[in-house]
Amino acid sequence: MEINIDRLKNSLERLGQIGFEESVGVTRLAYSKEYGQSVAFVEALFQEAGMTTHIDPVGNLIGRLAGASGKTIMIGSHIDTVPGGGIFDGCLGVMGGIECVRTLVENHYPNNHSIEVVAFIEEEGNVVGGTFGSKCLVGDPIDDSFASHFASAGLSFEAVRQARRDASSIGCYLELHIEQGGILDHEKIAIGVVEGIVGIHRYKIKIEGSENHAGTTPMYLRDDALVKASHIIGRLDTLVRETDRDLVGTVGVISIKPCAVNVIPGQAEFVIEMRDKNVANMDQVISRLQAEFSDYKMQMECILREGATAMDKNIQDTIRQSSQKRGHAYKNMYSGAGHDAINLAKVTPTGMIFIPSIKGVSHSIREKSDWTDVKNGTEVLLETIVALDRTINDKDGTVL
Repeated sequence: MEINIDRLKNSLERLGQIGFEESVGVTRLAYSKEYGQSVAFVEALFQEAGMTTHIDPVGNLIGRLAGASGKTIMIGSHIDTVPGGGIFDGCLGVMGGIECVRTLVENHYPNNHSIEVVAFIEEEGNVVGGTFGSKCLVGDPIDDSFASHFASAGLSFEAVRQARRDASSIGCYLELHIEQGGILDHEKIAIGVVEGIVGIHRYKIKIEGSENHAGTTPMYLRDDALVKASHIIGRLDTLVRETDRDLVGTVGVISIKPCAVNVIPGQAEFVIEMRDKNVANMDQVISRLQAEFSDYKMQMECILREGATAMDKNIQDTIRQSSQKRGHAYKNMYSGAGHDAINLAKVTPTGMIFIPSIKGVSHSIREKSDWTDVKNGTEVLLETIVALDRTINDKDGTVL
């Protein structure tokens, strides 16, 4: 079976026009008017593909092709965007899933298990919180920071409760996605077999100094909080590079007080974010920073600590076999970005397929993937669906 790449391209480009602004990109935030337009467009495509559709109480859009067994092969991603985003992030997983179902129907494939394509709402986290829709579907706890935005989005805890699915009915979950990094593009490899999604640790750092007049205080009498912060940030960069090739560390936000051109900063605050599949590497860097800058009046608070998420090994093997069957080179890799797959992996065997992002660009109007890679990735997804449809155990849902 071969997908119709022209049809898939047309669908992605048409969806990409909803919320598009010239020279800015696509802005389609969850629960917005533009998002509602995209839901109507995608729901029509679900129905054209032969699926029944419904929208759950929090806004997840679900298309279903019924099968004989009581198990479901779930395929999904998201159609919300960051402000000024591209047309592939998330959308490829949904539109590619639709194209796979259309191809199966057109080829009269007798699917044993039901196949569902899900457009999870609010994956990007710009309105309520990241991966909100998939958290609700699997029944993951919703914290207070999410709930504080419920009223503005027309949500309630009762809606969250009603959106929870019976996980025992989900045989597996698959997500096709652009890499959002430059590894596959740089190495000219068609398919990324995702072994897992990295853990994320974030620390809020506060440095105390002594604010004073910038013109009258000599350098040798200064206690500049920003200078001290810069020493820590520079050392962070060095330690991360020395610790592990796969470890990344970033300071993307910093504030100083009193923030005046002629005042020595008396306080600096910034956030360290690190991502790696190995939690010990991140802990090691933080311990080194605490030891080396113990005399800096530094307050450190951990504000996020998420462990790595492993993808199902049997599904990884199936994706590799599907890639080989289609004649595509693949690379085993970890995802440096979070996805709805994190939540699904808590309740069902889960796998992800990556395709290259040109120059590693994503979350930008410049986000782009070659259409040949889009076709290759979608056909590997199709091959994987068929293989899993034949191997998922009807009784307990295990992938054989």
